[in-house]
Amino acid sequence: MTRKKGSVPTQTREKLLASATEEFYEYGFEKASLRRICAKAEVTTGALYFFFQNKEELFKEVIKPITNFINEKMEEHFTAELSSSSQNPIKEENEDIRAGEEIIDACFTNKMLCDILLGNREHPYVSGFFDGLMEKLDKQTMLLAKDSSSNFDHGIVHWFSHLQVEMVIYVISHDYDIITAKKQLSIMIKFLRSGFKSLFEE
Repeated sequence: MTRKKGSVPTQTREKLLASATEEFYEYGFEKASLRRICAKAEVTTGALYFFFQNKEELFKEVIKPITNFINEKMEEHFTAELSSSSQNPIKEENEDIRAGEEIIDACFTNKMLCDILLGNREHPYVSGFFDGLMEKLDKQTMLLAKDSSSNFDHGIVHWFSHLQVEMVIYVISHDYDIITAKKQLSIMIKFLRSGFKSLFEE
């Protein structure tokens, strides 16, 4: 019999998400068990399927808060870069560092979600998230370089996007405290910016 809308308390969904978060964190997507998730949440499998079609959808809902946050912060950063009329390299560098630190803060605050995201990079949804992020970085770099004569081509731009993403992954994957993580990120950003500027012709 089809359940009527509202026949399962909305708190049940939150219990399932909390249980699923622990399950995906401990076992990863492939080895995660819907049966264990339901048992830990103290609900039936029917309740789970009332809210989520399958394990795939449940996984997406678990990591959506961190992926949405990163996407939103990157869009804010891109807008700030493009709207700035400043030619001051220090000011531009500080904007890069500010955006990076916000993502670091989010990853430390939501460490379990961040670990699930990075621990399941082969999952189509996660790999699609990172591919989309690099596509946005590619576009942003070309917009920033469009008025300059430079040595950029698509291959170099895409490689640079990889470096930026891997830089953040490297920092948050290591056992740093938050102060050290931000310091490491700042050094890496300065290094990458130096390389970026060297590609522009005199």
